Amino acid sequence: MAHDGVSLNVLIEHDGRTANRRRHRTYCLESLPAPLQAFQGLLQLAQFASLLQQSNNGLTARTQLLDQIRMIPVNSSNVAAIGYCDVCRVLQVDFSNRSRAS
Repeated sequence: MAHDGVSLNVLIEHDGRTANRRRHRTYCLESLPAPLQAFQGLLQLAQFASLLQQSNNGLTARTQLLDQIRMIPVNSSNVAAIGYCDVCRVLQVDFSNRSRAS
């Protein structure tokens, strides 16, 4: 998967069989106009799917995904940083006392 600034480019793998029943793979490059946010969203979904495959426990995968949110420091007496996960639609807050809320 790639984005060139205008289009989303996806390499698709197809499994097939030849006339003599031998397995073979073919590849097709598809390109469609899409904003960069579409590419970023697909990358996040792929990351989430990978985490789900690694652990059979969806809660663990979600926790791992939330732990990878990029936190942005803020200037506040109570809040240290905030972050947002598009995939989970979760706003995460790190407080100055080192606790975290999602």
